[in-house]
Formats: sequence, structure tokens, C-alpha cells
Amino acid sequence: MALQAKDNYFDTGSAGKPPRFNKDNFSLWKTRMELFLSGSDPQIPYFLENGPHVPTQTVHPIPAAGGQPALPERELVKPVTDWNDEDRRLVNIDTKARSLIAMSLPDDVFHSVCHLRSAKEIWDTLCVQYEGTAVLMESRKIFLVRQYESFIHQKDETLSQLHQRFNCLLIDLKTIGTTYSNSEVVTKFMEALPEHWEIYTSCLTMSKDIKTLTLSELYGILLNREQQKKLKKNLIRDSKESKSTSVALVSDSVPSVAATSSSVTITELESSDSDMSEDPEFNESLALLTRSFKKFAKKGNFHKKKHLSITDKPKSDPVDKATAICYNCQGKGHFANDCRYRKSQFAPSSAKSSSKNRLRTLSKPSIEHLHIFGCVCYILNNKDNLGKFDSKSDDGIFLGYSSISKTYRVFNKRRQTIEETIHVKFDESGPTFPHPNDNTEINQWADSFFQVPEPPIADPSPQDLPDGFEDNPIPPTDITTPPLINATPISQITPPEPDQPTNSEDFSQTTVSEPSPTNLLPDPSSNEASTSGQVYQPPALRWTKDHPIDQVLGNPSSGVKTRRQAGNVCLYVNFISENEPKEIDDALRDPAWVSAMQEELAEFIRNNVWLLVPRPRKRTIIGSKWIFRNKLDEIGTIIRNKARLVAQGYRQEEGIDYDETFAPVATLEAIRLFLAFAAHMNFKVYQMDIKNAFLNGKLNEEVYVAQPPGFVDPKFPDHVYKLNKALYGLKQAPRAWYDTLSTFLLSKGFVRGKIDSTLFLKKYPKHILLVQIYVDDIIFGSTNPKLCEKFELLMKSEYKMSMMGELTFFLGLQIKQSEKGIFINQGKYVHEMLKKFDLTSCTPMKTPMAPPLSLDKDSKGKPVDVTLYRGMIGSLLYLTASRPDIMYSTCLCARYQAEPKESHLTAVKRIFRYLKGTPNMGLWYSKDSGFDLTAYSDSDFAGCKIDRKSTTGGCHLLGGKLVSWTSKKQNSVSTSTAEAEYVAAGICCAQVLWLRNQLQDYDIQLSKIPIYCDNTSAIAIANNPVLHSKTKHIEVRYHFIRDHVMNGDIELHFVPTEYQLADLFTKPLDVTRFNMLLSELGMLNPEE
Repeated sequence: MALQAKDNYFDTGSAGKPPRFNKDNFSLWKTRMELFLSGSDPQIPYFLENGPHVPTQTVHPIPAAGGQPALPERELVKPVTDWNDEDRRLVNIDTKARSLIAMSLPDDVFHSVCHLRSAKEIWDTLCVQYEGTAVLMESRKIFLVRQYESFIHQKDETLSQLHQRFNCLLIDLKTIGTTYSNSEVVTKFMEALPEHWEIYTSCLTMSKDIKTLTLSELYGILLNREQQKKLKKNLIRDSKESKSTSVALVSDSVPSVAATSSSVTITELESSDSDMSEDPEFNESLALLTRSFKKFAKKGNFHKKKHLSITDKPKSDPVDKATAICYNCQGKGHFANDCRYRKSQFAPSSAKSSSKNRLRTLSKPSIEHLHIFGCVCYILNNKDNLGKFDSKSDDGIFLGYSSISKTYRVFNKRRQTIEETIHVKFDESGPTFPHPNDNTEINQWADSFFQVPEPPIADPSPQDLPDGFEDNPIPPTDITTPPLINATPISQITPPEPDQPTNSEDFSQTTVSEPSPTNLLPDPSSNEASTSGQVYQPPALRWTKDHPIDQVLGNPSSGVKTRRQAGNVCLYVNFISENEPKEIDDALRDPAWVSAMQEELAEFIRNNVWLLVPRPRKRTIIGSKWIFRNKLDEIGTIIRNKARLVAQGYRQEEGIDYDETFAPVATLEAIRLFLAFAAHMNFKVYQMDIKNAFLNGKLNEEVYVAQPPGFVDPKFPDHVYKLNKALYGLKQAPRAWYDTLSTFLLSKGFVRGKIDSTLFLKKYPKHILLVQIYVDDIIFGSTNPKLCEKFELLMKSEYKMSMMGELTFFLGLQIKQSEKGIFINQGKYVHEMLKKFDLTSCTPMKTPMAPPLSLDKDSKGKPVDVTLYRGMIGSLLYLTASRPDIMYSTCLCARYQAEPKESHLTAVKRIFRYLKGTPNMGLWYSKDSGFDLTAYSDSDFAGCKIDRKSTTGGCHLLGGKLVSWTSKKQNSVSTSTAEAEYVAAGICCAQVLWLRNQLQDYDIQLSKIPIYCDNTSAIAIANNPVLHSKTKHIEVRYHFIRDHVMNGDIELHFVPTEYQLADLFTKPLDVTRFNMLLSELGMLNPEE
């Protein structure tokens, strides 16, 4: 506060210090400075206007004599030696003015005027620099006048702030010579007031003469009115608080009105107030009054509610009994309810009889909100825009109540998911589904379903294995889940013990089967539901009519159950939590999430991530936060609850807490290239997910984090954790993990890719092992399946795995591998998009965009929601990873995200309607299509209607496998079709060279790669490097294609327009040509 006051004091100046120069508000500083200079010396303003005083003396006229002309009377400058006291005083006034102005100027401003010799020159220079010339002053005048005319109050602005802002505006106007009459100023200020002042100002206008009322008087009236309103509110609040003050009841406590109306529980009103308990007369009268009220409350029974609760457990005393005085015996240390004298005369003989008396006198509790577990229920569909053919409810099974909200947990039979909602209707009249604890046929069937037989384990044969791996396999560490326990300090958490070493499974014998939609039940013995298992098979023997009684499952006297009823069985105890808590308090109330947090902290201990130390001085302590997510599989089923402890890395400072943060990440083009090579070589691709990968990255800096919320050590609550390894959320965590993993792989004989730093290879004379890394997800494959088994053992020996198996879902891509090839699509994501934007019932279209192109800025169109439009564009751009058919239309609509109109939104919805008809379409990589690299280049000359820039389109295929495509507006404006096609060919050439260098890591050498273009002029320009008029305006960076043509790296070939595959990425097409190009590019539906 002292520093702030000092700054304000120096800003405004004082008697001995001039006000500080203000560049942003020069007019205000100028006014203050004029007042300060006038106060220092009244003659300074005169010298600022007319310049410094120059001492002169008058020379009398000299008549003509001796042929010399006559000299008139004139003024001559006095020498300094002839100055008198008055001259020195007047000259010192200018010097004083210069020094005062210089004292108020900062260094940068003073440097620009320090060479000037008078106060007037300095003053005029500052006015010209910060007020401008006459022309600038006129424009400033216009700006201020407009600001005055549009003056209005701002949001959350007080009356004093509004008055201050209005006064500053009037001062600025007055400085430039614009003034308004008193009545205009008052009227304008009244118009600028908020709406709640409208009635008061109207009355004020009728009672006062506006012409004689000044702005200061008006502000005083309004300020007085505002203070009166605040005083009135304070009086009302004080009166309410005095009425609601708690009073000490020293007599027998009675149920309050609120307690009686909401619960049968007799609330002990034993709160005390020291001020009121000092008066004995007041206590005696109040005690009699409360006893009478108790009798009235019992007889009246004036309020009833459905939800009542009875408790016989006495309430704990909210106040100290030592200060209480009993009304019955006048003793200290107890209340009247606990008095032995009163209990011996009036109290029942036991607590049991007391409860019976309460049940006789009060109404019975209601249990209407309780329902039978396992009963049939109906989940109401309460969407606002429910379609004509949408169902109004779904059949479900009641599972129980939510642990974090007042909702019901029900199983939706149609969606096969667990939902928590209050919009449920119950049917408890029909049969209920059995409880898992009952010995019924359903549970016996479930036991057989959950029994996953262990496959035969055999050591991989070392014969025919190339060198590079150890002969003795390293025993893997199986993953165990810690038991479900309550939240405890981290010091008491023990990491899970690894199981006995076993040999690795043979990847070639492992099969992954998709669960049936009606039997999608997770394993109750683990938080991680396995997606592989043995499907229940009916016995092969035919059943006879009669069966022994010992072979009958369940109760023989129970009713017959049909196959449809048996198919709708829901074991509601075996489900994991589906809700994602937002706060740590909600998660601590759910045992499933507590177990997930315990599992996360156990991994910290196992990996030696941190060490509990005293809080260091002069060190930044980074906070931590729990993130809760449900892990899904490729069909959207929740497989496990994941609790992640992350550091709040936004508090880190570069150079202090970290140095390097960059970590290479695999691109989607590299992933598609990997899959295309796997399809060509006909080998399986596997994936592994390293559990808590970032916790394995070693840190080079000293980093301290706070103890995690909910798991603070009670013995050392002020201690912090010193990190030994990286934590999720730290800025250097990705880099630390990549360095750790790459160092480990390089030490085992792997080689990093020359172009892609996330690709690691291990080559053998006849085989190759490929490993592609995307942060903590790893995909790998080999031409020899035994190499994959060895790599699996190698990774298990160093890291703990949370998932491993055949590649089916990676980075949002659904991947299906078969003997004929690999199919890539994003069908699940398409369904999620349609559901998210409520377009599941839209009419399908056959193309994403209809020709001819008519999309422009549409400045006269109706605006739409920017957030909705950008969200739809972002979803579509993510989908282009496997859907090149919507690449052009999506990129075209993405150009209008700044100001989208209805026409743009209609075009985007058409793309969604096209996806509705082709949700599962994807890329097909056949193993028999070769692996030659070919490219197609095309452009749409001046296709953009806004800036007339051309659109570049291109695609790159490896033996018919589409691995790369582009559709992008060119950076420069082309003057001809030849120039546009030449620029497009240059961009395509750059991508071809990247793919060629990438394929060298796969031991594939390519030369003279063909690029097909449908413009002969562009081909001629590339083949004939001669200066031509058409090449004058082409940027130099696009001419590198000539060098590669001359070196024989690429070849340009002409292709007719009807066979130009890149047309799909430059313009909208009709249905026939669109489908033909999709077929040529390998875009198919799963059934095809």
C-alpha cells in the first residue's frame, strides 16, 4: 500500500516535484503541468507562449553626418556584463521552466528534447509529438466527439467510475477547443446512466431545472441517493440477522419447525449464546415457552413429508456442556434432557420403548424412493429435439444408486451401457433378475463364461533365429491389480508383487475375439476387462427329456425362462464405474476410482518416481492434480478406470525448471506407410502400451511437487516430493521418456530411422524388425514372427505393459488385419460425430459436395454459431486421416471459419450427410498390389473466389496403396494454368522425395519415380530449364523440381484428365466420376 501511494504521489506531482510525464494521456499531463508551472512562477506561462526573455537596450537615433546615412532608433542585445538584476531574474525564469519540464520527463523522451535551448521549444516539441499537427488535432477532435456522442456506462461500472471517465472525456474535449453547454453535459450524463437510474432521473428532470443544474450538483445528488440505498440495504440485512440469531435453550430441547417438517429425528437444539444466557429471567421464560411449543408440536402433527428417517442414536453436543445450567435441578455440566431427576420421573424405561412411543405419535416413514434391485425399468428419452421416429424410452434393468449424485444406475439394454439418470420409470410388478450372490443357473453360466483357459505355453524354438537377441528369454512381469482398499497415505501403499516368471505366449497362436453385444460383461476380478477369452459353447450332446435332479441348475420349482429372458441377463455387480469424477472428493467416495488411484501410486513406488523430503527453500513447488478417464476399446466399451496424477506444468519456468521439451512424434503418414509395408510383406502388426510410460523417463533437473490431493502423509503434511523421474504434466516429460526409450532400444542393437526419428529398425540377412513409437504407444512387426516374440520378452523385461496384442485400434484408427491385406477406417468416430452434432437421422448423400462450386464469403448471408461451425470442421479434419474422399470439401469449408454463414454450415452438413451413408468406408491395403511409388498432381486454377488463388491437390500410392494425399490452397497467385500446375507439381515432388527417403529405411531403393500431370505446359517447363515468359512470376523455391528431373530422381508424365486421380482433391465431382476415383484409390466399404 505504501508503495502504491508513493507511485500515485509521484504521478500527480507535489509542491516540490512536477507530475510524471504520461504518454498515454498527454492532455491531462499538460493541464497539470501548466498548473504546476504557474504555481512555481506566474510568469512561466507567458514565456512558454512567447519564448525566453532576451535583455536588450535602446540605442537613440543618429542623424546623418559626413556622408553617412542616419540611423533610426533600434534595440540591441545587451552583453551579459551589462545585465541588471531584473534581466537576470527574467532569464532565470526560462531556465527554471526548462528544468521543471525536464524533471518530469522520462529518459527516452528527454533524449529527444535535451538539445533544445528554451522552455518554449521543448513545450512546442512535446505538443507536436504527442498532440500532433493541426491535421492530427482535427482527426483527434472528430474521434473524441464521436466518443462523447456514443458515451454510455460499461458493465459492472460504479457511479464514481462513470463520473470520472466522463470528466476525463470533457477535459480532453476542452483541451482541443470543443466545449458543450451545461445543460447538454448534464443531459448526456443522465442518458449514460444504467437503466435502474431511469425512474429517478425522470423525476429529477421534472423537479429540477436542467439548464441551471451543473454536472457536479447532479453527481452529488446521485451519489447521495446511492448512499441512501446502501444504508437501507444494510439496515434490512442487520434486522434479518438479528431475527435469525441463535438463542441458548437451557430447558428441554424440542424439534424445530424445519426439523419436524423434514425428518422424524428429534434434533437437539443445544446451541448456546453467552450474551442471552446471562439473564436468568430471560432463560426461565424462554424455557417455559419452548416446553409448551414441544407439546404443541406433538399434538398438531401439522406437516408431513414422504421421506422420513428415524434414528435412536443420540446426537453429539454441538457446544461445551461445562457452561450449561440445567433447568430442572439447577446443576451445571448437563442439559435438561440429560438430567437424572427428570429422567427418573418422566423418561421411559428404555431406549427401545422410546422409539416405540415415537412410532405411535408420529407418522410412518416412506420408502417410495427405494426400488427393487434387478427390476425392469424404462429410461425416458428426454432430448429436446426428439425425432418423429425416435423411441421415447429404452428398456433397462435397475442396478442401484449412484455414489456421487442423486441418480439411479440402470443398464440400457439397447445401448449395452450403464447410465446414471433420474428420468426412469420402474416396473416392480414383473419378475426381477437374479442377484449374483444367489446360487442360480445364471451365475453358474457366468462362472463358465469368465473362465478363460490358459493356452499351452512353450518356449520359442531357438532354431532358425537370427542373432541379436539373448538365447535365454527374460521372464516377463505379469500385471496385477491392487485390491480395492480405502484411501491411505502413499507411505503405506506397497507395489504389487510380480508373479512367478513364465514363458511368453506365442503371438502366432493368440487370437482376439470380439465380445457379443448382449454378453459384454467385464471380468469382476480385475479393473481391466480383458477383450480376449473363450466364448461359451453349448454342449455337443443332444439333450434328453428326463434329467437327474442333481444336474438341474437353480430351483426346480421356479418358472420356465425363455432364451430371450436369459439373453437379457445383467450381472450388475460386475460392472466398473462409468462416471468420470470432476473433483477428488467425488472420486474418493467411489471404491472403483479409489482403487484406480491406489494403483497409480503403487506404480510410482515401483518405478521409484519420487522421494518425500522436507520443503526446500527458494524452490518452486509444482502442484499436482488427479485426472480421471474411462479407457475405451475400438467399439466404445469401457474396459477400465484410469486415474492419472499429473503435475501442473504451467507453473514451470523455462531455464529454471526445464531446458529442452521437444520430443519427436510419429506422423499419420508414417503410420500408414508402416501399415502399407506390413500388408505388402504379409506380416502381422502388434501393439503394446507401456504402463505409465512417462514415469520411466529420467529427469536431469531438480523438480519438486506437492503431495497429491487426498493422499497427504499424516506424519509429514508439510513435506514435498522430489522427482527422480518424469511426471505427466511436466513440460520435459515427453522428451525424458523419448530419450530413455531410444537409449534402451539403441543399446539393444536397433537403429534409428534416418528421416523418421520415431522409427527403429533391426535388420537381419533375411528378415527385418520394425518398431514405430507414438509417445507411450508402440506398434511393431517383423517378417519373422519369432522376432516379435523376442521383442515382446525384451520390452517386458524393462517395462511394465498395460496392453499387448494384435493391432486393432491405434490413434483413433480402426485396423483390421486379414490374410488378404489391411483395412483402415474410422467408423466408430463417424458414429460419435453424427451423435455429437445430432445428425444421426439425417438423409444420406452420395457425394460430400455437389458441382459446380458455389461457395464464397457470402457477406450478406446470415451468421451462424462460430463455436459449432469450428467444432464440426475440427471433427472432420481429424476424420481425414483415413477418409481422403472428404479432404477437399472439408478444407474448402475450413477457409470460412472466421465468419461462417448459413451457406457454409449447409455445405458442412452435406459432408455429414455423406458420412451418414458411408460410415465404415476406409482404405484397403492389398498384399498383392505391389509396392511401386507413383504420384498424381493436379491444381484448380484460380478456384478461390476471394483471392483467386489456385488449389493444389496430390496423392501418393505405393502399389495401389494410398498412403499420402493433400488438398491445399497455394500461397501465391498464379497467372496461368501452366503456372498453377507447375507449382502443384513442385509441391508433389517434395512429398515424393520424403517418401523415397523414408522407404530407404525399409531397404527399398527407388529411382525415376513417376509423377502424373494433366498439363503439358507444366511438364515442358520442368523438363526444359530455359527462361520463359511464363516462368517470370514463379517463385524460385518451386524450381527445384527441375534439378530432380535432370538428376533422374523423378519423371513427369502426361495423363488425361479423365484418369487424373488427383481431381478428387481439387474440385467437386459428380457421382459417377467420384465413385470411379474412389475405387481407383482403394477406398472401399467393409462388405466390399
